[in-house]
Amino acid sequence: MVSFLLVVIFLFNLLSLDSYHAESRKELMKGEEIALEIEKSSFYRNQLETAIDSLIERTVKEEVIKGDTEEEKLKGKINKELMNFFQKIEERFQEKPRISFFLKNNLSSYKIELKEGKKVEEKDLNEIVKLIVFTLDEKIYLVEVSFTGGLMKKKGVFALIELPSVTQLFFIPVDYSKKTVALKVV
Repeated sequence: MVSFLLVVIFLFNLLSLDSYHAESRKELMKGEEIALEIEKSSFYRNQLETAIDSLIERTVKEEVIKGDTEEEKLKGKINKELMNFFQKIEERFQEKPRISFFLKNNLSSYKIELKEGKKVEEKDLNEIVKLIVFTLDEKIYLVEVSFTGGLMKKKGVFALIELPSVTQLFFIPVDYSKKTVALKVV
């Protein structure tokens, strides 16, 4: 009788450990899924950064090659391309992962909330994007495109990258600049 009772207690403990082990395994798998989502959201953020850099550089080079070196015209073209890019990304990523661009008007270097601001409009980009064209030679130009944050340096373009369990913020920092050397052939 005592041995039977010991066997029952042993089996009960074994089943309890097995149940605990299964629950631990489930939690571990959930942790791995979240880690993969974090990695995936970081990948999207890096891709956005690279794509924006490339878009600015490509647009500058294409326009300067055609002979367009007037600052306001060049800035307008870059802003149009950025708006088209934002729209295409938002159209492509409407579900999880969801990517949406917005403008924050009251940036604080200490607090950036993960909630959307207003939709980015071209007039907003016209206010926060500055462009300077330097003539290095008769046909060689250095173009610097800067995201200034506006007059008070408090405006910025953000993208919210949302996956099922993870949300990450991409933003173009105030005073970010991209310098491009371009050759005018016209």
